[in-house]
Amino acid sequence: MSTIGSLRSRRNACIVAGDAARGERKALSEEIGLLMRGAGKKGGPGGGGAAGSAAATTGSDKKENETVAVADAVAVIKTAVEAASARAAAADVEQAAVDAEMGALFAMLPNLLDDCVPDGADEESNILMEVATPADTTATHYYCCFYHLRQCHYHCHYHHR
Repeated sequence: MSTIGSLRSRRNACIVAGDAARGERKALSEEIGLLMRGAGKKGGPGGGGAAGSAAATTGSDKKENETVAVADAVAVIKTAVEAASARAAAADVEQAAVDAEMGALFAMLPNLLDDCVPDGADEESNILMEVATPADTTATHYYCCFYHLRQCHYHCHYHHR
């Protein structure tokens, strides 16, 4: 049981790590969007005459420098997004491996009958017991066969009339 407990802890850690990486990726993607929208909204100053023309040239150089700075910042953030995506994918792969290992362990556990289940030669020799009846008795009945009682305590069968 300690193995299952440690696997469960590893699985939970994988879920937390994957969720954190996906959250980081989402935040970084939003940051890229803000940078891109901000770069698109900035316009160069315009004006007429020789002074306006000189200001426009300085403005276009400034706009070009800002565009390059935004592109560089976006490239850095995209690298961080890729790293976060890789961490999320790695956590998902590890979680799948842990799930498979836990499934294999659970498959080896015997499905024992509850102690209150009487011994019987076969399914027909066991007693059927009505456990619950819905309000509309003409529609359905619920039966529980002692032969099928398992560790989960009740293994009920749903029968249509």
